[in-house]
Amino acid sequence: KNLEEDKRPKLYDEITDTKMLSQLRKETLFVPDSMIYTRNKFTGKEKLVEKEFFKAYKGKHQYATNAEMIEMLKTRDRSKPFFIFEYVLSSTNKLVTVLELNSGTIAYRRYQAMSYNLKSKDVERLLD
Repeated sequence: KNLEEDKRPKLYDEITDTKMLSQLRKETLFVPDSMIYTRNKFTGKEKLVEKEFFKAYKGKHQYATNAEMIEMLKTRDRSKPFFIFEYVLSSTNKLVTVLELNSGTIAYRRYQAMSYNLKSKDVERLLD
């Protein structure tokens, strides 16, 4: 889609697509269960965060394993939006993203430098 529209989004561009986020309010946000983790600043050891962590999110969400996510992607209704949560930690920078896979649109992306781990306020502000 970006190629067709001659767009060149930069990795650190923050995006808030209000139209997509209003759709997200009515839909389920799918969260890969292996994606929500914390990393110890000193040892680098990772630990999955409790599923209750997403209670701060103000919409409907559902955790899914990688196998479940693949099956949902294969069998999804392409006429309905399919939102997926993505969290990337790169050194001391984090990216929190919501993708809508049927349209190939980034509904939300927030980049934060010098912020080490995902925090409940990161998921809380998705629908603010």
